[in-house]
Amino acid sequence: MRHPASHISNHLLVYLTLSFIIGIAIASQFSLTEIDISDLCLGLFICMSLLIMLHFLRWRRTVVCLFIPCLTALGFYHAQLSLQVPQGTDHIFNRIKEKTEVVVIGTLATAAEFDGKTSQVMVTTEYIRFYESPALQPTTGNILLHLQGHWPSVLVPGDKLIVRADLKRPDSSHTPGVFDYAQHLARKDIWISGFVRSPLFLQKLEEKQDMLHTLHYLPERIRTRIGEHIDISVPAVIQGLYRAILIGDRSRVDEATLETFKGSGTMHILAIICT
Repeated sequence: MRHPASHISNHLLVYLTLSFIIGIAIASQFSLTEIDISDLCLGLFICMSLLIMLHFLRWRRTVVCLFIPCLTALGFYHAQLSLQVPQGTDHIFNRIKEKTEVVVIGTLATAAEFDGKTSQVMVTTEYIRFYESPALQPTTGNILLHLQGHWPSVLVPGDKLIVRADLKRPDSSHTPGVFDYAQHLARKDIWISGFVRSPLFLQKLEEKQDMLHTLHYLPERIRTRIGEHIDISVPAVIQGLYRAILIGDRSRVDEATLETFKGSGTMHILAIICT
């Protein structure tokens, strides 16, 4: 009978990938503190050091076998980092504890996505002002904003905005097997969502941007321009599919097309492209 290490070695990429995925999947079932995360990081460092030592001692089979639990732990650690609640007092998550109307100053970080009814964008916040206080308070973190109808075409990624919006923490579901929207956003480093009641509550702040800022948001600006060109030159019936494949925007893919992809077993194509 062959040693398990031989089978693992012959299919190493498959085993390592599955181990990492399993670690990520397990992470959502646990809630760790920062201290626990630090201990886990130390444990991973010790394990990796041990693997390196065993490799130089030529204990190859042992090293191969230990790769599996190590990669599972690494996936668990990676997922837990993205699920940790922000601790900074200036973070937007700790500024907003219940649904509140506020004024936010920040930078438009992503190209707008429009599903036929509502547009959504991500804004990186810099300042916030509450109704009861006229003072601007420094803040950090990302918010996901929704606007009924099309997003104003004059506002593009990289623009600094002043926005009046209703913000709240996304609703989280703890029912097993149910999609957890709040956790989904947390993995994208988004902890607050909101709704802009009117395009009139969006205002661009004219500010000269440096080269580093321009380069940082250039990819999203390019996505925006490609999307605009698709809307102009591609027939409406297939615009959603073109946007999904070319710029990763799946918001306009209709249900019939999604069902066709699912039925043909190719849904993973859209899932990978639009991640």
